[in-house]
Formats: sequence, C-alpha cells, structure tokens
Amino acid sequence: MTVLKCFGILLCLRRSFCLDEPSKSKRLGTAIIGDLGAASVAAVTASPLIATIDRSIVEAAASKGTTVNQAFGKCMKNGLLKKPLAFSLAPECRWVSLVYASTYAASNLVDSTCEIYEKQSTLPKLVATTAANSGTCLAKDAAFARAYGTGGSSFPVASFALFLLRDVLTMGCAFILPGPISHALGPSSPTWLPQVVCPVVAQVKTPFKFLP
Repeated sequence: MTVLKCFGILLCLRRSFCLDEPSKSKRLGTAIIGDLGAASVAAVTASPLIATIDRSIVEAAASKGTTVNQAFGKCMKNGLLKKPLAFSLAPECRWVSLVYASTYAASNLVDSTCEIYEKQSTLPKLVATTAANSGTCLAKDAAFARAYGTGGSSFPVASFALFLLRDVLTMGCAFILPGPISHALGPSSPTWLPQVVCPVVAQVKTPFKFLP
C-alpha cells in the first residue's frame, strides 16, 4: 500500500512537472510578443529626435567652424520639422531604431525569461544589453560616419576598449541600478525616478572613449 502511495505521489509530481513546462513555455511565448512590441514602439518613438542629435554631432565634428547647436538647428529645420514622415523613414532613423529596439528587446526578453523560470537576471541582462547596444552602435556610428563624415583618421584601438567600458556603465545604470535604488528608496518613492535619473547620471562617463 505504501509503495502504491509513493508511486501515486511520483506520478502526480511527474504530471505537474510536465504540465508546468508547457505552461512556462506558453507564458514565455506571450511575453516575447509583448517584449518585442514594447521595444519596437519605444524605438520608433525615440529615433527621430535621437537620430537628429547623432547626425548633428557627426556633422559638427566633420565641419570646421560648425557647432553642435548650429548643426542641430540645421538638421531639425531641413529634416524632422520640414518632412517629419520622410525623415522618420530615413536611414539614420532606421539605424537609431535598430539600436534602441535591440537594446530594449534584450532587456525585456531577459527579464521575462528569468522571471518565468525564476532565475537571477542581473548578469544576463547586463551582458545581453551591452552586447546588443555595442554591436548595433558600432554599426550605426560607422554608417553615420560614411554618410555625414569626411573620412578623417582611423579610430584608436584603445578607444574601442573605452567604448565598451562606456557601454557597460551605461547599460548598468540604465537597466540594472534602477531596481535596487527604487527598492532602497521604498514604496513611497516613484518607480520612474531612478529609471530617469540613472541613465542621465551615466552620461558623465561618455567622454571616456575620446581620451586616446
């Protein structure tokens, strides 16, 4: 009788396990759709203005006597303000959308996967977001340099290491720190505050890649 009871318990556990995995897979599939959708919406919304800023920086660096503010005003006047739809579909906007969509998608997918399978997400999210952001940023910057630059000198090797360091710090501040800081501030503090402040503070280290 005891053997039959044990067998029954094991059978129930096996059934629970078998039912649990498909349930998690189904939840993950639903989460993936939402994660990719949210990342795409965020990227499309932010890309026109960010692309204008990036293009202004490249054009100012390539043109002597032109400040970033002057280049930004020119880009806004001739691009985003003059033909907003056409500019939103331009290559520079598509590149920026790729950067933001891939980075946010990496963060969202890691969060969902780790939450469903009850795993720690800190290190996987840092690695995934850094890889996505660094790879797409390098491709985007190269495309911008070809389109709006003047050729110039080669990029110092040491700057690549500083570029990676900058990205690790940025991803850590943008996606890792807000959670612990929000928890430390307590439930009375708005959850959006660390999410806004941390990435802004992280920009202090941006000039690192230009040191060599």
